[in-house]
Amino acid sequence: VAGYEIYFGEILLGIFALVLFAFLNIRGVKFAGVFQTILSCALVSTVLIIFSAAAAKGALSAEGLAPFFAGENRSGAFSGVIKVLAVAPFCFLGFDTTAQTAEELRFSEKHTRRIMNLAIFFGAFIYIVLNLTAASCRPAGFENWAEYTAAITDGGLRGVENIPTFYAARTLLGLPGLFLIGIAVLSAMCTGI
Repeated sequence: VAGYEIYFGEILLGIFALVLFAFLNIRGVKFAGVFQTILSCALVSTVLIIFSAAAAKGALSAEGLAPFFAGENRSGAFSGVIKVLAVAPFCFLGFDTTAQTAEELRFSEKHTRRIMNLAIFFGAFIYIVLNLTAASCRPAGFENWAEYTAAITDGGLRGVENIPTFYAARTLLGLPGLFLIGIAVLSAMCTGI
């Protein structure tokens, strides 16, 4: 389809996901809420484990994060900020359903506000921690994260090295790290649906 090969396993995985979420929706809001809470806790805890490994192994340093903006000059920094601001509104998808969910679960306005603020805090926390970890762990031969991401953009890397967050997890924790980041990604995808 559209020049890509489609495999039967991918089709089965898609059907399984559809059936799972249909089942969750049929079971009701409370059951789906418990499932979402479990996935959210899995996401936060796996990311914390990976970040803790980075901190324990000394991978996190200010020198490792330089340059703080891509580009050699101020226009590069400004361009980067504008690009993030252009994408930022799409990072808040799903918050529009908070009011409907709060009404169905009969939450008070104060409780709803607290949940939304915590969700925004933990969302930002996850993004920041994953970015710090990924920027701090890079393959040999790259002086900084900007060179590393440029090689990815140019198509010069393959496999796990092509995905900085997965590379960092594998570098820090080996195969268990890949398993943990896989749980985090699956949890993030399922809580976003």
